[in-house]
Amino acid sequence: MKNNVIKLTILAFGFLSLAIRADLNLLQPLNFGTVAVVNNATTQSITIDELGNYSISSGLRTLEPGEPAIFEASGFPGNLQLFISSLITQANTNSVIYSPEQFTLTQLHTQSSVITGGDGTAEIIVGGTMVTSGSGTLNFVDTTYTSDLRITINY
Repeated sequence: MKNNVIKLTILAFGFLSLAIRADLNLLQPLNFGTVAVVNNATTQSITIDELGNYSISSGLRTLEPGEPAIFEASGFPGNLQLFISSLITQANTNSVIYSPEQFTLTQLHTQSSVITGGDGTAEIIVGGTMVTSGSGTLNFVDTTYTSDLRITINY
């Protein structure tokens, strides 16, 4: 049986369109960890929620667990409620080295709102769900797979 070791890191980009001078910095990318695909006969999934809880389908093996993305929003007034929305801008992954099989980012998990601290900053944590194709093949290359997402902050 051939096991493929894959590192899944989602590059997360945040965009702000605000009337005040504020920043959104990526502190930690959404990372689905390093996994081995042992069964792709049906769709297999990895989920990391915004609390860092990690779950994986039986056709995948965790070699190194992943972690949610962490953004820092700054430059806001203190004690301000920020409304968070997220959007998958590139669902199908790209791989650093060509791979016949890719993954699909199907869902993002984040808080609907956060409140800034007295210093005008807030952490925004984003998790997600990534799935395999379920094509029946194990043609995943040992490489890093990436996708994109967008974070929008309204206040």
